[in-house]
Amino acid sequence: SCHFVYVTDSFGSLYCEQVETLTSLFQKKLPGRTIGFHGKNNQHMAFANTVQAICTLEGVVMIDGSMLGLARGAGTTPTENLLCFLRNPKYNVRPIFEVIQSHFYELRKTVEWGVSLPYLIAGVRNEHPRDAMAWEAEGKSKDGLGFYDKFVKTGEANGDNTRPAGGDPDRLEDAADEPRVPNLNCELYRKEFQTYKPMIKVVDNTIRDGGLMNNWKFSDEVVKAVYDACVQSGVDYMDVGYFTTPGLLEGAGPWRFCKSEDLKRVFGENKTALKLAAMVDVGRVTEADIPHSRDTLVDMVRVACYAHQIDEAIQIANSCVGKGYEVGVLFMALSSVNMAEINACLDKLEGTCSCHFVYVTDSFGSLYCEQVETLTSLFQKKLPGRTIGFHGKNNQHMAFANTVQAICTLEGVVMIDGSMLGLARGAGTTPTENLLCFLRNPKYNVRPIFEVIQSHFYELRKTVEWGVSLPYLIAGVRNEHPRDAMAWEAEGKSKDGLGFYDKFVKTGEANGDNTRPAGGDPDRLEDAADEPRVPNLNCELYRKEFQTYKPMIKVVDNTIRDGGLMNNWKFSDEVVKAVYDACVQSGVDYMDVGYFTTPGLLEGAGPWRFCKSEDLKRVFGENKTALKLAAMVDVGRVTEADIPHSRDTLVDMVRVACYAHQIDEAIQIANSCVGKGYEVGVLFMALSSVNMAEINACLDKLEGTCSCHFVYV
Repeated sequence: SCHFVYVTDSFGSLYCEQVETLTSLFQKKLPGRTIGFHGKNNQHMAFANTVQAICTLEGVVMIDGSMLGLARGAGTTPTENLLCFLRNPKYNVRPIFEVIQSHFYELRKTVEWGVSLPYLIAGVRNEHPRDAMAWEAEGKSKDGLGFYDKFVKTGEANGDNTRPAGGDPDRLEDAADEPRVPNLNCELYRKEFQTYKPMIKVVDNTIRDGGLMNNWKFSDEVVKAVYDACVQSGVDYMDVGYFTTPGLLEGAGPWRFCKSEDLKRVFGENKTALKLAAMVDVGRVTEADIPHSRDTLVDMVRVACYAHQIDEAIQIANSCVGKGYEVGVLFMALSSVNMAEINACLDKLEGTCSCHFVYVTDSFGSLYCEQVETLTSLFQKKLPGRTIGFHGKNNQHMAFANTVQAICTLEGVVMIDGSMLGLARGAGTTPTENLLCFLRNPKYNVRPIFEVIQSHFYELRKTVEWGVSLPYLIAGVRNEHPRDAMAWEAEGKSKDGLGFYDKFVKTGEANGDNTRPAGGDPDRLEDAADEPRVPNLNCELYRKEFQTYKPMIKVVDNTIRDGGLMNNWKFSDEVVKAVYDACVQSGVDYMDVGYFTTPGLLEGAGPWRFCKSEDLKRVFGENKTALKLAAMVDVGRVTEADIPHSRDTLVDMVRVACYAHQIDEAIQIANSCVGKGYEVGVLFMALSSVNMAEINACLDKLEGTCSCHFVYV
């Protein structure tokens, strides 16, 4: 009799295609029930998978988030991303920004969570993160190389991809002798996800795109280390800088320019399979500024342009072909261009340009997988015989997911961009290490990438800041050039997302104005002070649903319950009350506050592991608000008798978490909770490791014997 059922990506191993398959199946097999989704971020996929669930499901949908993504291990979908994306006027993201700023940046100094190399490895291999969690609990989060050598390389050398696993602080039973889940050995994944597409080419942008964050002032040692890692890992191209008109950008380091003496000093004659690439920006270069290929180590030139610069881009590209280069055109800021203009540009490229490849470029970090599929399909249709590439930005945690979408959509040769640790302008780009792990091509060896990250880029991160932040998130959601966010962060205000929101969003909305003067971009020459913002998603590339909202979506904030796994639920009352107040003020529908658990289990855990009535009332009073409180129960750690009647607690909703083999007990507990007056759902965990016959059998049992209200994917 449960009311809902959740699809739950417990291992952070699902991609959008699998989420679409599962959510569609759940809705078909459980008519009339609400379907929910809960993601993990091991592979930077949590938000993208949640968007996929929203786009796939009809009717009421329940989606989970947590402030700053605070949750077990690699974290989960950030609540702030959800409220920004949903666009429902009932939600107000500002209180979430406020509590992040007042409490969670400080918490991050003592509690570590989020994507790391150990969690990435576990997610790619479709394994429970218990080993990565134990590794990180020993203070080794930055030793991804050691984790790889111990748990992956050794097993591969022995021809063994399973091994004993243990160390999960979130389960009672001793798992020391439990084998790992085989890597993607599950029929949920198509053959392509278990093997590889041999025609994919990887372009590493660490030095060229990453240079935007330190003015290209890399030491020769760092550049050589990146080069050596690219050579050893089998990466196809390394983007090393730009060809630029002399005299421009004075003060930039040597790796802004592809001077022959700099290239030869570090790369010698480059007698390797790795090809070197350079970018040219239309408006900053003439044909005469680009040497013949015989006079440089550069093998490939990519011409970056906006739609209005297409004629000049074609002229430069044709000149570069004549000079013996591999040549491509990067079509930038596509999220702000109407379809007629995109088609006109593609017609010009097909008719008059001799370039070898053309890139879909998400310059503003505003695209979602649906738009990437639309654009890459269009490019391949309009440019037959050309290689299509994709370059993403990570403002909304979408870069890797969008790259995977491009790989799945395109046929033949595909070029994809990445950067080590995602180092790139602003919010960063797709991490090269994610790409090599995902592609599974034996020609690629991710270990040298892990090695250079560990030897150089963790140190670089102490002085150079890049990656997702609230200002970059706001810019991406609003489909704007990140110049304002970059200028804001350059002033040392990366943690003042609230100030950025109040200055650039809230003020404009109060005035009924969603455009305003923009400026401060360090990556363009012209003064843009009087240039209006791009209107927020006011582009026909996005369906109506992306410009408005689905009113039937319900948001569940998991900050305290799921986040407590990272500090043993020892939040202060002040923090819990601040999260509660933010949820109330922001319009969040449910706040997950802890667990119902058999007394005596998990001794030593803080009060927010348990939903004791005295704790709830001490902080929430009688909760006379629209916000509903939720509690989780783990099958195997609770009996029906441990769960009070709803009249005796502030908890409104109970979610029963189970693995496939626990479905009968989960149904029994769920039905008991319905009888006690709760809204009730079942969270079906670790679906990435369950075969389809077993999933279908569980859904049949749920439909036939469970009165829960919702089910989570």
